[in-house]
Amino acid sequence: NGYVDVESVRFTGLQMGLDGAADLITLSNANVKITGTLDTTGYIKVASTKFTVDATGNTYADGTLGVKGMSTLEDDLLLSEDAAVIKHSVGAGSTTAGLSILSEHYHVDVESVRFTSKQIGTTTDADLITLADNAVAVAGTLTVSDDVKLSEANAVIEHTSTDAAASLTIKSSSGYVDVESVRFTTDEIGIATDADLIKLTDQQVSVRGKLQTTDDILMSEATAALTHDAASGVGLAITSSNGYVDVE
Repeated sequence: NGYVDVESVRFTGLQMGLDGAADLITLSNANVKITGTLDTTGYIKVASTKFTVDATGNTYADGTLGVKGMSTLEDDLLLSEDAAVIKHSVGAGSTTAGLSILSEHYHVDVESVRFTSKQIGTTTDADLITLADNAVAVAGTLTVSDDVKLSEANAVIEHTSTDAAASLTIKSSSGYVDVESVRFTTDEIGIATDADLIKLTDQQVSVRGKLQTTDDILMSEATAALTHDAASGVGLAITSSNGYVDVE
């Protein structure tokens, strides 16, 4: 009904301990219970190799590791699986669930793409893309290999530079630019089936076709001239289809 002390170790039934802490170790069939801290300078092994902690602190687990609290790592997390996955497995139905990968004060690199707060870029140019509510800002050249489609009811392409010498150029490096049904090809303006109707040069506009107007033609040149320069054998006619022609 009592205990047995051997040196400083106290035995009480199936328990071993010390005077004042008699139940540090409790034995039962195929079971040893430790009440307190277990310190060892060698390996800790479960089923020989299933779970091992060696004397240096390296740990190996042959199975699934379940953690119910926060895990803190002071070094890299290395995944040796051929097709590794980081998966968030909260059940369906939650309206607040999500997975966040963030750096408290710095950036997150995914392959060669750098995420810094609301900015996305590369390791050498971190702010190429800036995200905001209903807006994406691109700080650099935007290259698109297909159409650009605008779904805004009254869409605008606006150049907002404040530089005194700023300008906006819309061009095709090897072809033409169509604006609605009007085609622009270098210094020529026309339509898809007749692209060179109008040609622009310094202080001159050439019309390669009929010029129709529903109002006056005004000439502001001090000594203006109306010249017909076609090849010989043809003439110039000034007529009114339904009225008269006044000269002076």
